[in-house]
Order: sequence, then C-alpha cells, then structure tokens
Amino acid sequence: MGMKGQKIAIGAGVAVAVLLCLGGAWIAWRAFASSAGVREERNTRLKQLQSIYKKDPFPSATNVVVVRHDRQRLDGWTQDLGRELRGSLGAATNVVSPSLFIQQLQQVARELRNPRLTGGVALPEGFAFGFERYLGTTTMPGVKDVPRLALQLHMVNAMLREILAARVSAVTAVERDQFEDAAAAAPAAPAPGSGRGRHGPAAAAPAGSAAAAPAGPYARQRFSFAFTAGEKSLDEVLDRLAAMPLFVVVADLAVQREDQRGLRPAPEKAADADKNKPAPDRRPRVVSGPEISPLLKVRMQVDVYTFEGV
Repeated sequence: MGMKGQKIAIGAGVAVAVLLCLGGAWIAWRAFASSAGVREERNTRLKQLQSIYKKDPFPSATNVVVVRHDRQRLDGWTQDLGRELRGSLGAATNVVSPSLFIQQLQQVARELRNPRLTGGVALPEGFAFGFERYLGTTTMPGVKDVPRLALQLHMVNAMLREILAARVSAVTAVERDQFEDAAAAAPAAPAPGSGRGRHGPAAAAPAGSAAAAPAGPYARQRFSFAFTAGEKSLDEVLDRLAAMPLFVVVADLAVQREDQRGLRPAPEKAADADKNKPAPDRRPRVVSGPEISPLLKVRMQVDVYTFEGV
C-alpha cells in the first residue's frame, strides 16, 4: 500500500472516531437531560410534600363551626327518633309481672272485640290474636318471658288496629313467634294419660326461661296475619304498616281470589227472586265494580325489628 492509501485509511479512521465521539456525546447529553428532568420533578414533589407538612393540619374555624352545627342537627334527629321509638314501645317495656301482662292482654282483647273499634269487621269466635294459651285460661307466663310477651302484644295490637282501620272484610287468624314453646316442652315428661293438644301440659305449664330476644344489635319478632279484603283495602293495609312508627317489614305476602271469575250476579231480594223467577232463556244481569268484586284471601308474614339502645 502506498503513502496515499495510508492517508486514506488514517482519514477514514479519524472520521469514524469523530462520529463515535459525537454519538457518545449525544447519548451522554440525552442521559444528562433526562436525569435533569427526573431530578427537577423529584425536587418539585419534595417541595410540595414539605409545603403540606408545614401547613396547619387543623381545619379552619369556619369549617369547625359548620361541622359542629351539622353534628348537632344529626344528634337532634337521632334523639327525636329514639324518643319516638321508645314512646311507641314504652307501654310494653314497663310490663314486668305475669299478672300485669294478663291484665293488659285482657284489656287489649276487650278493645279489639268491640265492634265500634273494629269498624264492624268480623273476628273469629274466641279471637285471641296469637295469645290463646294465656287468654281465657289459667296459664301464667314465666317471669323471664313477660318482657318479650308484652312486646309482642304491643306490636300485634298496633298492627292489628292498622289492618282493621284499612276496612278489611274479616280477620281470620293471627300468629306470633311461640318462643316459650321450647323452654316449656323441654324440662319434664308429660303426665300419664295426658294429651298433647294445643292447651295440653306444654301450654298449661309455666313458660320457661327462654331468651327474651335474639342476641345482636337488633331483634326480630315475626307475626302472621290472615284476612280477607278488597284490592284497595289490601293496598291501604300495606301503606299503613309502612307508615307505622314501628320498624315493620312485610316478609311474605300470599294472595288468592275467592272467586276466580271476577264477576258475580247483581244481588236481589230473596222474596222477589222467588216470586219472579227468570225465564229459561233469560240470563241474570252481571255487574262488576269495587263493591262487588271478588275478595282476596291474604296471608301476610311481617317482621318487626327492635334495635339495641333504642
């Protein structure tokens, strides 16, 4: 290779070295710029954090006044609600003796059997609204069962009055949680020759010391009502139960029509019907309306909740 070739090779090497140096310098500058940006963002975040730490952590006096005012209003609403619920259950919670409970039960029974208070609604004969073992018998409840029994009596009385006020046609049955059954049936074996009827030994014996209510922050009492009513009366029953001061929840509702056809012949006097019988080819006049539409057989399960501390 001559002198000229050596010069060309050296020039090319120098050019490549310069390009490599420029590429390295550009990469280094990009890395430095990127690190500078990250460093600047980090410093900005650090300053923001330091400014937050230096600020007063307590709210302003204006916000404190607003929060205190809102808390007072909430406390007032809570106290009003508690007073209303305690007032609705006060009569029941004051009953502590079996004799006083029986007296209250008899008084409620007399009131519910009064036609003027029931609006003429038909009640079954011997209607005891779930307290058959204590009403009209010599059975006395256990002392520890009296508070819950009195509470159930108050709830049944309040709900039954709302149902009667809705102008239902008839009330056929009322059932409650028989919580005293387990304690009354567990201890002793039945006497020889005794039956196991509704008012047998298990019902005649004093109720045991069953728990007054389920444990937990709230207790639930379940009741069942059976009645017949028109559609409007059923709607009014549901509205009245929902508007009660008690915390009432309709758990189940079964409705069945008494007349599936939906129409009935227009009522006529019996004497006129005997004298003036329609001709064989004459059809009886059929009318319909809210007064004569078929009644509904209703079976309704209701849960009433009471809350701890209220």
